Amino acid sequence: MNSIIRGTNATIRLTLKSDIDFSTITSLELYLDQTGSPIVKTLSDLDLDSENKTVTYKLSQEESLALKPNRSVRIYLIGVANGDRFETRPIVKATVEDTSKNEVMA
Repeated sequence: MNSIIRGTNATIRLTLKSDIDFSTITSLELYLDQTGSPIVKTLSDLDLDSENKTVTYKLSQEESLALKPNRSVRIYLIGVANGDRFETRPIVKATVEDTSKNEVMA
């Protein structure tokens, strides 16, 4: 992911490059952090693909508008699998691009 355009339904897709067995994940949170007050999505909000080792979330237009334009956003996961805590490393960074209007796009 290189950029998120504000006011759109951007899809966030992270691939886990570890030996995590998706069937043992009991807790998972996706963080989109620009300012120390991140947007946080929990396991029930996320789409997990155990075959491809991916975690996907589609931002709402309102969520993408909450991001500050022309700044990067840090995207990362924190979870528990098989009783052990894990974090994604490295943290993914994406640039937030502004739209011409500060509103939801049709």
